[in-house]
Amino acid sequence: MFLFYLVNFIGLSYFLFKKRTFDFFSLTFFSQLIYFIPGFFGTTNYMIGRDIIEDTIVDGTYVILILFTIFLLLFTFIYDHSKFSSYCENKIYKVNSIISEMMIAISLVTLVSIISTNGLLFFILEKKDLMEYVSSNLLLMETTTSIATVVAFLEKKKLILLLGFGILFIDIFIGFRFAFVISLVAILFIYANNLGKIRLVSFWKFGLFMVFLAYFVILLKQFLYGFKFGFSDYSLQQFQTLAFYKNALIHSEPFVIMSILNEVVKNNFTIQFDNILVVLKMFPFMESIFNLETTDYNQLFQPALFPYVNYGMANSIFAQFFSMGGYLFVIWFIFLYFCILFLGNSYLLYSKYSKSIVVLLFSMQAFYIYRNDLLYQITLEKKYLVIFLIALLLNYLFKNVIIELSKKRVLGNEK
Repeated sequence: MFLFYLVNFIGLSYFLFKKRTFDFFSLTFFSQLIYFIPGFFGTTNYMIGRDIIEDTIVDGTYVILILFTIFLLLFTFIYDHSKFSSYCENKIYKVNSIISEMMIAISLVTLVSIISTNGLLFFILEKKDLMEYVSSNLLLMETTTSIATVVAFLEKKKLILLLGFGILFIDIFIGFRFAFVISLVAILFIYANNLGKIRLVSFWKFGLFMVFLAYFVILLKQFLYGFKFGFSDYSLQQFQTLAFYKNALIHSEPFVIMSILNEVVKNNFTIQFDNILVVLKMFPFMESIFNLETTDYNQLFQPALFPYVNYGMANSIFAQFFSMGGYLFVIWFIFLYFCILFLGNSYLLYSKYSKSIVVLLFSMQAFYIYRNDLLYQITLEKKYLVIFLIALLLNYLFKNVIIELSKKRVLGNEK
């Protein structure tokens, strides 16, 4: 536990006081502080009914957390001494596309379609029940809204930005936080990245705002449930107590995710090695060619390790790789993960139209990967990438084919 504190203190000191550009390594470090927060308490917990089940974090779990932070610091140090870090002024491209307009139009049409089809069910059902009615449409709305919002921020289109966040707030109200959180993370990343080389400690007010914002997102679930289904007298009293705000933190999602990793390590839970083949889902037609039977990691560990938990506990990618091949596989995954982030940092310097999707995809990796398994992470990123590429193609056709044809027609008429 002492070593865990030490490597995180070294990391925090480096990222706060080193003059450097806020990049995906920076985002990863501050994200892991959130998801590794149980490590600072030394315990994990999860709910069974109304009972809280607590457990002590075992040494084997700390080994994985420490390895991740050490690799992060090593790759950050290497990147900071590479030719890419000497690129001190980040290029801010002036891009004017119709991508945000297309995406927000699809979002609005999808939202209207969902509401007109399902009526008040859209607002009163719990999210697990709601997904039975609007699963695919809702995912399309979330994806297109996220892309529209980030592109609108890059291109300074305020109306689309406001519309985007309006739709995302509706999404939050019905019980889904992911699209809002990842869009906000991407926008804040762009803002911080565009500041160039800075010492983060000199922006301590902004940092403090970010801490409160992260805590607010944690509290959202409790507050919105009350708004949606009505506040009881008991819940209203709880909101006025200090214990409620403390418990909201120590019983938040990171503690559940850490429970998964801790139980997997403690019980040496194993799965078949061929689970790694889900990576082939990144490529078109591979699933049908190889006849892949993809299984969510949650369906493997939860019935075995948490049989009495009656809700979905999400996943832990560290636990998944540990189950496939122990610490060796975890180290292999961590190494590849930071190689990919290194490439993401490098590509970001030269991206133009693709900057929005690069930031979105790598924000998912840097911020969101801790609570996913490999299958879900690949499916999620592939969905965003495919929709963006379609939008990029349509944008190209509109600006370089339709407009050019229109110009030629006008010139022909003038002649």
